[in-house]
Amino acid sequence: MAVRALKRIGWQIHVFGKVDDYVKRWAEGRRIPLEVYAWTEDMRHAGLRENALYLIRPDTYVALALPAPSVDAVEHYLAKVQINPSPDQAHVAPEGLTRKEPSLGLV
Repeated sequence: MAVRALKRIGWQIHVFGKVDDYVKRWAEGRRIPLEVYAWTEDMRHAGLRENALYLIRPDTYVALALPAPSVDAVEHYLAKVQINPSPDQAHVAPEGLTRKEPSLGLV
């Protein structure tokens, strides 16, 4: 469950619901652990949003919450705060990632 994942020190992504293979491959390529949990109504009552993406900092605080998984939005956030959650991994899209996400208009 999420408690076990939060014992891991480091950046990670949690999705409560479903996430597509593009996001899974991106997280793997960036070496950011991705935890996907089956959605339950208890999660809604706890304040979580179905299929939302939560970027978790190493201190377990939520750095970024997105209503839907977006690689572009996560990359934008990481660049804005000048964080490389996987210092051993270059900022290069993993092989096979060719989908271009629509612009989110983030500044």
